[in-house]
Amino acid sequence: MGNTKNTMRLIAHRGNVNGPSAQENHPDHIKEALNLGFEVEIDVWVIDGEVFYGHDGPQYKGTILDLDKRCWLHCRWRINYSHA
Repeated sequence: MGNTKNTMRLIAHRGNVNGPSAQENHPDHIKEALNLGFEVEIDVWVIDGEVFYGHDGPQYKGTILDLDKRCWLHCRWRINYSHA
């Protein structure tokens, strides 16, 4: 198959690069991890056509335009979720 190269991807879980943080999934936390050269796993919610980031529920409003090709999306959903 020609020259294949095994590469390791460094993925910051919820934007964390130094262990758990209170800023998990926060857009600034995600951007910081991307700026440090990490790929980032993000918990994403789409409710009524709006994009939110957050693990247990939609915490931070965002847009799909905030994301780039280095983001790994964990699409979250909950039946009958009521966003206040």
